[in-house]
Amino acid sequence: MDIFCGGKIISAVRSRYEFEKALYAKPENIFLLSGTLLELAHLSLMAKEHGKRLFLHLDMIDGLGKDSAAVEFVARLGFFGIISTRGNIIKQAKSLGLCTVQRFFIVDGQSVKTALETITQTKPSYAELMPGLATKAIKEFSAEQTPIIAGGLIQSHEEARLAIDAGAVAVSTSERSLWEL
Repeated sequence: MDIFCGGKIISAVRSRYEFEKALYAKPENIFLLSGTLLELAHLSLMAKEHGKRLFLHLDMIDGLGKDSAAVEFVARLGFFGIISTRGNIIKQAKSLGLCTVQRFFIVDGQSVKTALETITQTKPSYAELMPGLATKAIKEFSAEQTPIIAGGLIQSHEEARLAIDAGAVAVSTSERSLWEL
């Protein structure tokens, strides 16, 4: 089942203030893009209390390693999923039953080719393409088996719609006005 079905916008948050706003916003999914090891348990609990699915960008958390022990720690805290650019992290998280989002930065044709090859090896639950305005790449990737999330630089309803129309299943954005779509 596609967890983004019916909820095409994902709250992408970088601060405690944004996180608290996201708890009361429409999107059921929150991408936590920064923070510290010390606050993870509390944030996970708050998200559950508000009926939100919380994804942790494992590569961006201060005090948390980028290894299998970190993934196991996050799984034990009850996070719904993780975000990472690292294939080994994606594989470990999948083995623990977490939903996985592998981030790819699409800057040229070679990065498209490399990302497509990586997806076939790691098989993430979702691939997030950045910047999210790369509709040509979204169309190419959406032909694959991995659902696509568009993230980065999306600040208007029109930009979100273009990404969805290109084949993305959802859009992650820190633009709070879009959280109410």
